[in-house]
Amino acid sequence: MRDRKDPHRILELVGHDRPPKEIRHTEEGFLDLRGLRLDPVHKEVTLKAGGAEFGYSRSKPLFRSLVLRSIDLRGAFLNDSHWTDCTFHGIKLDGASCEGINFTSSKMDSISFVQTSLRDAHWGVKGFDGPVISKCDFREADLRGSTYGHPLFRDCSFINCNLTNVKFRGARFERCTFAGLLDGVWFKGQQEDSDPRTAALRNPMENVDFSRATLRFVGFTHGIDLTTCKFPGEGYLRIPHPRETYANVLERVRSSLSGEARRRAVFYLSGILKGHFREEIPFDIFRPEDLLESPMGREAALGILQAVREVLETTSDVRGSQ
Repeated sequence: MRDRKDPHRILELVGHDRPPKEIRHTEEGFLDLRGLRLDPVHKEVTLKAGGAEFGYSRSKPLFRSLVLRSIDLRGAFLNDSHWTDCTFHGIKLDGASCEGINFTSSKMDSISFVQTSLRDAHWGVKGFDGPVISKCDFREADLRGSTYGHPLFRDCSFINCNLTNVKFRGARFERCTFAGLLDGVWFKGQQEDSDPRTAALRNPMENVDFSRATLRFVGFTHGIDLTTCKFPGEGYLRIPHPRETYANVLERVRSSLSGEARRRAVFYLSGILKGHFREEIPFDIFRPEDLLESPMGREAALGILQAVREVLETTSDVRGSQ
């Protein structure tokens, strides 16, 4: 048995409601595990998931079926740890290093991830529903390189996070808030999966607030419904029925542009119709400056924007006369 001072052992004891007596509480009443450091371990293990068992050799700290409540882990080092079927409630992870951490089917509630490094973190795996993450504060957290199976984020705040090039893929959102720069972020309405049950999961995007965010090269695709979301008031175009609209824009640029600009514009529009809007959605939103800053070139970008405005005006006139 590992020594009671071993960080891995301490977390196991705490997670089974047997905290070592020598561990004190903070003034706020949290179990004081500030600065705890998990080092790599080397062990042969069997992982159970979905009724199947997988044997493998691991070097990452692995935790299963723990219940962790009211713990102060600020400044902790939890890199590459793996958490399966665990419950987290009222945990402070401010300023912690959680790079490469893996949350599979766990439940998380009221966790503070303020300024936490969550680079390359894994939130769920393919074929499984979860984890469920509720009322968590990701303020100024670093989520670059993170991956997403089918997690559900509910009532969470992502304020001034580093989300550069994060692809949320199968992630689902309810009543969450995003503020600050979102650069190269991708939200999907549905994610492909080999398991038909998880493949059928939809991202509801229920009452998600982007009103204080800057959406730079942000994509909303694959059947996503943004009807209840809030967006910034200026600097963005709202595209109703984007599959139909972009198809009409494509026809216009084919006749209005020529040469290399035409080729690039057609390539771009054909790509988003095929890859992003295979099914119709109520509306899309994008930042016109993204086109002007893209590699397609200014002539192609201006041609697309002009065609978009013409199609929107025509559509508005037609609907207004009905």
